[in-house]
Amino acid sequence: MGVLAAAAGALVAVGLVVLIMLVVVEARPAEATFPGKAGKIAYEGLDGPNGDFEIYTINPSGGSKLKLTDNDTGDNEPSYSPSGNKIVYSGEDGPNGDYEIYTINAGGGSKVKVTDNDTQDDTPSWGSS
Repeated sequence: MGVLAAAAGALVAVGLVVLIMLVVVEARPAEATFPGKAGKIAYEGLDGPNGDFEIYTINPSGGSKLKLTDNDTGDNEPSYSPSGNKIVYSGEDGPNGDYEIYTINAGGGSKVKVTDNDTQDDTPSWGSS
């Protein structure tokens, strides 16, 4: 019985650790991505107290942020291209629309709509080529 009780206790402990890890992963308030040592951090940030989320970049040491998107819909989940020149993100397609995938230059400019359909397209990331 002692061996079974010890095994059951170990399983409970492992289960608690996994549960804590899931809570920590799910409790993150914002998304950010970092292209490397010399690059900037890209993140989604709330645009004012009653606003939507926009895509920003900032230096790793802090300082002024650069607002890349500016609209009345949510822009989320930025991810840098392997070169660090572009950012891919999901953006709401109108106030009551679904999410589509967009790209934008890392320094700002016009966005490019990559997907255009009636389904949710989100959580983009760049793969290696």
